[in-house]
Amino acid sequence: MKSKLRFDWVTLTSTGVTTINLDLMLRLRDVKVNGVPLDVGDNCRSSKPFTLSLEGKMRAQNGVTEGYTLATGGALTGSVTLPPFSGCGAAEDLDRLFTASLSGVPGYVKQVQGFPCVASLHTPGTEDSGCTDAYEPVDIPKPTR
Repeated sequence: MKSKLRFDWVTLTSTGVTTINLDLMLRLRDVKVNGVPLDVGDNCRSSKPFTLSLEGKMRAQNGVTEGYTLATGGALTGSVTLPPFSGCGAAEDLDRLFTASLSGVPGYVKQVQGFPCVASLHTPGTEDSGCTDAYEPVDIPKPTR
């Protein structure tokens, strides 16, 4: 993760960009075609790891902050190139089907991070630290398209 913050002394405005890079493998399961389950087996996944790059932008002026910060969450956007799939299919080889349908360059990604849970500041019975008593985040954003 990398963050850049700039402050303009003339307009008293600050802007920032946070960049997050993650190396991931994608696994497919519980696949349905027209509502009918498709058995993809236990090992249907991307054939190799890939990098997901996300960027969040913020702007602050007159004490009002808009956009993404690590401390408050917000939207991060980026793109990803999915590699071919392997190990797909229980009764027949479905690797080429998923590779043709999902792999390629580039895929748009939007990730929304909620307010983070700060477990070290949690007081049981409260949600003041952003955590439940099970140390899970209180703020879980709804998926959007």
